[in-house]
Parts: sequence; C-alpha cells; structure tokens
Amino acid sequence: YFSIVERLNSLGVDRWQKEILTDLDELRWFVCYREKSTEMIYSKLAHYEHMDQLREATLIIELALWKESIICSVANDQESVMASCNNKDTMNTCRIRCGADVVMPNVLSFLLPE
Repeated sequence: YFSIVERLNSLGVDRWQKEILTDLDELRWFVCYREKSTEMIYSKLAHYEHMDQLREATLIIELALWKESIICSVANDQESVMASCNNKDTMNTCRIRCGADVVMPNVLSFLLPE
C-alpha cells in the first residue's frame, strides 16, 4: 500500500494535488465528520488517479497516431522519416492531421464511466 503523500506525488496535475491537500488540511477541523471526510478524500484521490491514468493513456495514443502520420507522410526509408522529424512544419502538419481529434473521443467513450 502507498501512503497518501506517495499517491499525491504520483498525480500529474498540480491542481488535483492542491485540492486534496486542502481537503486534508480542513479535515482536522471537523473531528466529528472525520470518518466520512476521510472516505471522501480517498474516493476523490482514487478518482484523480484514474483520471491521471486516462490522461497518460490518451497522450500515448496521440503520440502513436502522430508518429504513424509522420511515417505515412514520407517515403518508407528511415532517412526520410528522420528528416521530416527535424522539420517543424511537417511535424505540426502531421500532428494536426493525425486524426487524434476523431479517435480520442471514441476511445474515451469506452474508458470513461457513463
């Protein structure tokens, strides 16, 4: 098991970390609600951990689509691929046209709870 601090440090979004730290700080003032508040904090932390995993997964999928777009936009030899990776205009065009804006909502519809 990991401590709350370790779990917080693993989150990639600072805003989520600060929100949970604020909740933890307020917890000491509401002793009579401590059990319910603790459950709420753990629930929120689990939710943010799941959202962080989804965020990382979407970044990886987008990078894979972008890479495939770069490879498909040039000849299939390694030198052409490397040359296009050094050309920012080609990279930006490939990123825009990689289809992530279409693919990601469809992928997320399977991963996010309804």
